[in-house]
Amino acid sequence: MMTTARRIDRPTLWLGLGAALAMAMTALPWLFGPAGKVTGAGSAPAAPSAMGAPSALPPLEDLRATRAQPLFAADRRPLPGAAPASPGYELIGIVGVGRDRRALIRLATGTLVLAEGDRLGEWVLQSVEIERIVLSRAADRLILSIGSRTPAEFRGVSPTRGGSQ
Repeated sequence: MMTTARRIDRPTLWLGLGAALAMAMTALPWLFGPAGKVTGAGSAPAAPSAMGAPSALPPLEDLRATRAQPLFAADRRPLPGAAPASPGYELIGIVGVGRDRRALIRLATGTLVLAEGDRLGEWVLQSVEIERIVLSRAADRLILSIGSRTPAEFRGVSPTRGGSQ
């Protein structure tokens, strides 16, 4: 009785070798400890001092606020006076034709269009680049990318030269 050898194509061979390698790599953490020593039933667990001491918990008296407002209580609310900061203006786009570029800034009341040299409160639009603008105020510089928002200090100001709403 003659047996014929079955031929395995290359993709199947590489797939099988890759799967075997992945299984071997997955088993390595169970076979070797952190220092590369073989662990198993015959080895003793590491001493607690080698693992690091557990951190000490604060006394219950120090956790009055936590007990007064439990983390997962349905009626949990922010502390009074802790209002979230409102976002400032948002750079929503840049329009350019040749060297003439304008920045589109979203306000609460609409959209503002600014060119280089226009003012936004104390800030001056220094440059309009492909995906960002540079604002300056004295020695300060603020760079805004498209989609980014300014701090709340920009609220309530309007352009003083060249801009339109």
